Amino acid sequence: MLGAADWQWTDDELARAVPEGTAVLHVGSISSWTEPGAGAVAGLVERLAGTVLLSVDPNIRPPLADGPVGASLGNDRAGVTARLDRLVAQADVVKVSAEDLAWLEPGTTDLDDAARRWATRGPGLVLLTDGGAPLRVARPGRPVEHREPPRVEVADTVGAGDSLAAGLLSGLLAAGVTDRAALEGLDDERLLAIVDDAALVAALNCTRVGADPPTRAELDAARAAR
Repeated sequence: MLGAADWQWTDDELARAVPEGTAVLHVGSISSWTEPGAGAVAGLVERLAGTVLLSVDPNIRPPLADGPVGASLGNDRAGVTARLDRLVAQADVVKVSAEDLAWLEPGTTDLDDAARRWATRGPGLVLLTDGGAPLRVARPGRPVEHREPPRVEVADTVGAGDSLAAGLLSGLLAAGVTDRAALEGLDDERLLAIVDDAALVAALNCTRVGADPPTRAELDAARAAR
């Protein structure tokens, strides 16, 4: 992720931050919905659309998105939602949590319907997480799939969402998915195996204190033990 704690990116900084040959661009959280950097991030996403696999994670932090602190950053619900709408429309992959939806779409109770709707907004793949409950996997024009996350002894959930996204994107890269055409051509069986691995990455992260995702060797060992 491009310096998620920094929301003051400029076009020039982002042009230097993305190396030539980039296959996947993942953006989200405060840097994607707080100006002035949000406009630069959106511009980068729009310039790279169609040439890389674009991934978006809203990762809403309500105190920073609205209310007194949000207002001090120039944020409110309407502005944050509009900035995210711009990104989601360009995204190939979106990871969104039930907590995000509770802020973005107050009153949403049917997560299957939410996942299905988000898959009509532009992305080729939507992964909707809900803590330890089943993940929803949605693709345009296809039924919503449910995947049970691994059961582990949870020490800390910090970094779980980012670990899940990292596992998903690394799995897609390993499958040769670096653009929308390749994502759309990925069969459901292979995709769901990648999602299961991503959920395992997140679960292993949660067995340790702090954001501490597993190594490849740890993931391979945990997969073999399933």
